[in-house]
Amino acid sequence: MLPGTTKPIVFPDDYIPPTSGSVDINLATYLVLKFGKHNHLSASEIREMNRHLRQMDVPLVWNGCNGLPVDLTCELSLDSTPRNHSFVKLVTRPGKGPKHQFVTVLSYFEKKYGITLNYSHSPLVRDNGGRMYPTEAIWILMFEQVDGVPLSPTTTDPQRFDGALNNTPIKTPTTFSTGENAPMRPQQLAHPQLLPLFEDTFKNMTLVGTIKIYKDGNSNLHVASG
Repeated sequence: MLPGTTKPIVFPDDYIPPTSGSVDINLATYLVLKFGKHNHLSASEIREMNRHLRQMDVPLVWNGCNGLPVDLTCELSLDSTPRNHSFVKLVTRPGKGPKHQFVTVLSYFEKKYGITLNYSHSPLVRDNGGRMYPTEAIWILMFEQVDGVPLSPTTTDPQRFDGALNNTPIKTPTTFSTGENAPMRPQQLAHPQLLPLFEDTFKNMTLVGTIKIYKDGNSNLHVASG
């Protein structure tokens, strides 16, 4: 759901539902789960969040209010929040000429999309073109279980989390069967840093950091270093 509403989020036109071991999650929700706070952050705290997001190699980012994709290289602003950042908007007035008016990101998103932002003092997301988005309007797709995101180890069903921290995950129903008339599985997106898990993989590998083992929707095991 969009923040402060019962409206469903809007998905991109080419959106593929999450597969096993992956999850859609609201960016603000994820950052609160991972770092414990989201309002009134220091510049060093925001830099740490940006470092963490870059290391995640998120394959899909989009604006949940309109379904439009957001640059994968976007980052959190060090000094702009929904409440303090304004931009110039051209306002048309009946019987009068157009007027340029300063509008905060908070006011724009709440009026245009009918949402209520809970983190008005949180860092905005800035894309390559300089466009600003509240983190509560941004959704990301993750392929691996990460700290603070409760993907259940006992199920292979994909899960979704919306912007409300007290909501339980919404499982996407998936039915698999065998035989001639079996439905096709959803397209499996490949993680950019995963390798097939074979014994030969480890023969010439120098371990730096940690090894993560990942099982995809076809029950194939993969290994990633990071």
